[in-house]
Amino acid sequence: MRKGAPAYLSNQMPRTFAPKPDYAVRFWKARGLRPPEVDPLELLARKVPETLGDLPPPVPGRVVCGDARTLNFQDLGGPFSWVITSPPYYGMRTYVPDQWLRYWLVGGPPAVAYKYDGQIGSGPAEAYITALQTVWKNVAKACRPGARLVVRFGGLPSRMIAEPAELLRTSFTGTPWRIKWLRAAGNPDCGRRQAKSFRIRYNSAVEEIDALAVLE
Repeated sequence: MRKGAPAYLSNQMPRTFAPKPDYAVRFWKARGLRPPEVDPLELLARKVPETLGDLPPPVPGRVVCGDARTLNFQDLGGPFSWVITSPPYYGMRTYVPDQWLRYWLVGGPPAVAYKYDGQIGSGPAEAYITALQTVWKNVAKACRPGARLVVRFGGLPSRMIAEPAELLRTSFTGTPWRIKWLRAAGNPDCGRRQAKSFRIRYNSAVEEIDALAVLE
């Protein structure tokens, strides 16, 4: 790797997502800055061999795209003994635009979809809980009795009308899953958050939790 050579496809900070173009351009213009020129093909030619040079052993599996509320999981096989998931955090509405650069890299559009309908984290808390209940009931149809469901869960400080643990606990009511335990999973504040890089003042991150539920 050449010392001082660009290592990212945008003016993003390491270990975080790429700022959306409109925001990034305003940031640079307001400060009289000029972003460095980055040749994406040259950058990829340097980084891809390094990234793919030491892959873990292959394992069987496949990727299926669908809405977990309505997808027929029984078509995928099973019955399953384990389900490991991390639902959209309540209040998080920017999953699609935050990943615009990665999406473009694998064939997505070059323009950012700033508004994206259908994200369950953008509505009221009651609708969000109902959506999660629908997912838990749906996935249970493809699982064997005693199956374990592991969930990583969190939220945004700007949308916290209830603690993440309470939201998650409520979402399991009326479903065949029974919570065995909920545990603190650490706080993103101990890491390098983008909010620290781009804002003078920022809200403290909400502590994430892990949960284990068992299918009765």
